[in-house]
Amino acid sequence: MNPKTPPITIDSYQKGHLFIPKTAILSQPEKNPYDHLPVTTLTTANPETAMNGHRYNPPHLGYFISKTSKVDPTEMSKEQLKKRVLEAIDRRAAEITEIGDTIWKNPELGYKEFKTAKLVESKYEEMGWTYENKIAITGSKAYLKQPGPRHTIGLIGELDSVRCPEHPDADPITGAVHACGHNAQIAAMLGAGIGLKDSGVLDELDGNVVMVTVPAEEYLEIDYRNNLREKGELEFLGGKQEFIHLGALADIDISLGTHSGTDLEDKLRVGGSNNGFIGKLVRYIGLEAHAGAAPDRGINALNAAMLGIMGIHAQRETFREEDTIRVHPIITKG
Repeated sequence: MNPKTPPITIDSYQKGHLFIPKTAILSQPEKNPYDHLPVTTLTTANPETAMNGHRYNPPHLGYFISKTSKVDPTEMSKEQLKKRVLEAIDRRAAEITEIGDTIWKNPELGYKEFKTAKLVESKYEEMGWTYENKIAITGSKAYLKQPGPRHTIGLIGELDSVRCPEHPDADPITGAVHACGHNAQIAAMLGAGIGLKDSGVLDELDGNVVMVTVPAEEYLEIDYRNNLREKGELEFLGGKQEFIHLGALADIDISLGTHSGTDLEDKLRVGGSNNGFIGKLVRYIGLEAHAGAAPDRGINALNAAMLGIMGIHAQRETFREEDTIRVHPIITKG
């Protein structure tokens, strides 16, 4: 055996097997002292009755590993944990789907997602999770374990919809519709949390998981958001940027998100990238003058705006495709 392997309290190689307590694998798999041993078979047994009377105290369910095996006990444990989580999600699939359907029927635009936020927070309460709300107006965070100094993964869910009045399911007043699929994203986030909690898997993990529910992912209604900024209700026009500004992501070590798509050949794809962006507001101020009597005394703001847009447009051909630069100027008022 490797000299760095700590001693164990039962015979190390009785009949060619080594007993590894469950906690050695599940608590700190990256530090499992036995993972250097070649193994191919994995069975579970109660050490109280196994190993011809040799007792491991306190009795835990553990793993007996053949010296000739090739199976990594850590990976096997991960697969077992995943299976338990997936089974827990499947048991409540109808409820999780209903969350997404309810949000679909009640689309709301950024920083106005009050009904959606209330629904999400009601699920936090049902699950007994500690949570903070009204972060960046409608955002929230729910901790599956009590907050503390431990590695923490954030699961991202976005509250807002897009505005597309022509969509058959759009809100007839606001034009809002979840054509970007954030209703499914919130359902996926909560579904993952439900699976971790109901399966009991979370209790066997060292770290924490946080539901991070952010508003205003879509860059819409810029005038409305600028008014909120002028009133001091926010600093940034996007929800995630505002979360960072407020320090709401300071205790998150890594975040995971999902998004629906229309170009997927399979039901699920892992990876990919997205562009970050910066929004700039340019205001052109003209000067009125009589068009017939004194046109020379006027300043045409529309002409200035058009020249600005064409100047930006002329730069497009200088951007390299591998840099994935996208510039989209629009006139919002004029």
